[in-house]
Amino acid sequence: GLGGVGMNWEVTAQGWIAAFSNLMSASGNHNAGVLVKLASADATDKILDLESGGVNRVRVLGDGNVLVGTTEPIVSSRLQIEGAKTFLVGIPLNQLTISDSTAVAADIGGAISFGGNYSGTDKTIYASIEGNKENDTPTEYAGYMRFSTRMHGGANNEHMRIDSSGNVGIGTTSPL
Repeated sequence: GLGGVGMNWEVTAQGWIAAFSNLMSASGNHNAGVLVKLASADATDKILDLESGGVNRVRVLGDGNVLVGTTEPIVSSRLQIEGAKTFLVGIPLNQLTISDSTAVAADIGGAISFGGNYSGTDKTIYASIEGNKENDTPTEYAGYMRFSTRMHGGANNEHMRIDSSGNVGIGTTSPL
């Protein structure tokens, strides 16, 4: 293998593998990590596996698709996440969590945006779903779901909300 103090690397494939630590790039940025670039004969060939405790945690396939918690794709998805779903006070765990690191405030939370090419390769956002904090009171965690879409030439605007009581409002931000 290759190595220095605390490193034991073995190169067993054609292509190249590089390890970076405490290097300074021309722009002054510090680089750290591992870069792996190997030739893949097939889009479904694995090109990178990350394991811990002898268990595969992440796999990158030759077509760029990423598998988390599995080594076998179900469909051709860019990202596939698998894990046995569990619950804690009704909250599903071990799947996917999208979280906001902004300070405590109303209308802050995780979001998924949906977009694509609108002209050639120019990209935009068409719609979004958000799970947000309903109020700005510390220690309170009531939340709501916001569904937004975008008209041509306009901003992404909310069109439906489900509040923490389960009330649904369409065309209003204050469901009854």
